[in-house]
Amino acid sequence: MSGIDPAVIRHALKTAREFGFRSVRLKHEGMAFRATLEPTTEYVEEETDFPTEGLVQMQAPVAVELESQSVGYFTVKNGLKEGSKIEKGDVIGEILAVGLPNEVIAKSGGEVEEVLVANGQPVEFGQGLIRLKAGSA
Repeated sequence: MSGIDPAVIRHALKTAREFGFRSVRLKHEGMAFRATLEPTTEYVEEETDFPTEGLVQMQAPVAVELESQSVGYFTVKNGLKEGSKIEKGDVIGEILAVGLPNEVIAKSGGEVEEVLVANGQPVEFGQGLIRLKAGSA
C-alpha cells in the first residue's frame, strides 16, 4: 500500500511548528493528509529514529492562504483578482451565512496569486479563499 510516508508527515509537522504555521496539508499519489496545529509557546524536539534519507529540507512558505472563518456562500470583492494588491485589514469579500453577510477581512497583505473559490460557491470553515504570493507584502 503506497501513501504518504510517516517520516515525511513528521518532518512536515516539525517544520510547520518551527515556522509557526497553523495547518499542514500534504498530497501524494492520491493520498492526502491535513492537520491543524494548536498554538504553542515552545517546541521541544524529540529524539527520532526514523530515516532522513530522501527528505527535502522545507523552506519558508511559498504562499499564504486567506481562510474562511465561517460556513456559507462566498462572494469575492469586486475587482479582486490575480495580481491585485491587498493589505492586512482589507475586506476581500463576504460570506453569506443564514441570510446574513459577513465581511471577510484579510489577516495579511500581499499580491493575490489565485482566487480559490468562485463567486457564490459554498465554503467551509478553514477553507482557503485566496492565495497570496509569499514575500509580496
